[in-house]
Amino acid sequence: NTCPYCEGATIALSSTGGGSYSWAGPLSYTSSSQNPSIASSSPAMSGNYIITVTANSCTSSATTSVTVNPIPIPTVSNTGPYCPGTPLNLSSSGGGTYSWTGPNSFSSTQQNPSLGNATLTMDGVYTVLVTLNSCTATATTSVTVNSSLIPAISSNSPVCEGQSLNLFCTNGASWSWTGPSAYSSNNQNPVMNPAAPAQSGNYSISVTDANGCVGTGTIAVVVNPLPVVTVNSSSICFSQATATLTAS
Repeated sequence: NTCPYCEGATIALSSTGGGSYSWAGPLSYTSSSQNPSIASSSPAMSGNYIITVTANSCTSSATTSVTVNPIPIPTVSNTGPYCPGTPLNLSSSGGGTYSWTGPNSFSSTQQNPSLGNATLTMDGVYTVLVTLNSCTATATTSVTVNSSLIPAISSNSPVCEGQSLNLFCTNGASWSWTGPSAYSSNNQNPVMNPAAPAQSGNYSISVTDANGCVGTGTIAVVVNPLPVVTVNSSSICFSQATATLTAS
């Protein structure tokens, strides 16, 4: 026979030397063909096949051993969905050797390859071909790489001292603001009221979206001090010709 076979292949038995032939094998297999074929083989068909040949009323027997290997059952997964810049890891099992293909002409013969830091171009379907005892099978895993999170931030700056200073962020699921004078807030749109000139400067935000991806941003704000008004305090005599008022 032409074994080993992979599950599902056709077993091809062949014999010579007789006038008539009688085969017997596993699973009560019998055949009177000289060279029988057994389609859709299974591992249960592995074993010894005995041929009895007859010529001129004389008989003789011979044996051939058939091996039918099971098709490997691969398992495959990834640790996504991924945020841009995080490690992208693929894993598989069920074979003796592995061959991966995927987006961007990706290929690898590692069982559990790592693609480095995830980018949007790595999004897509990855296929692994596993081989065990010369039999092969494939499995796929779908990798999702989420878009980068760019915080959408603004403010009502510039404001005058004593007014409300408002910071705004219109995206994300959680927020962390920091700023001058050890300022911090977890509000999406924090308010500082009344505002003071010391609160002028750069405010930074770390935003986390529903996918767990984090983006950062910075915005500059200005709180202008109120003008300091000075006026003269001179006095004049009644009925003097001119009274002069000054301010700065």
